[in-house]
Amino acid sequence: MQLRTHVLISGCLAATLGSAHAAGIVNVSFVAPERFVDAGEAPRDRDDRLKLLSQHLQSLGQRHLADGQTLKIEILDVDLAGHLKPLRRGGDVRVVRSGVDRPRIALRYELEAGGQVVQRGEESVVDLNFLGRIPNYGASDQLRYEKRLLDDWFKQRFVEQRPASA
Repeated sequence: MQLRTHVLISGCLAATLGSAHAAGIVNVSFVAPERFVDAGEAPRDRDDRLKLLSQHLQSLGQRHLADGQTLKIEILDVDLAGHLKPLRRGGDVRVVRSGVDRPRIALRYELEAGGQVVQRGEESVVDLNFLGRIPNYGASDQLRYEKRLLDDWFKQRFVEQRPASA
């Protein structure tokens, strides 16, 4: 029997913003985050990073989803850009190079509007050219590559409504 752990971070913030800006709600859950390829070495680091990813997805929903839409996202796996390299003095540093170090997030999603499912899918989202693009986020943002990856995915699926490539 396979045990699945779900950590739910609600999109209630989007609902409490009122009508100043029409916004949908994004609910993010993480399926077995302790098994993720690379979301952080220590559990606290992993939890902090996953919370930041959840908040980022919720902010995308506030900006791009129509009022009354609810997007449920299950994060199935996270592989952050780069890899950890131990330092001689202790601790680690994340080294980012092209090739196998690209960011990847596996997810399943379901978009509802008016009580009906209007879109659903499961994808492994990867940015193959993550180092060759102009950065959207500052160098001090530890999830700058992953946030840009999610920005692009969100825009393609829910703003432009392009289907996943086969």
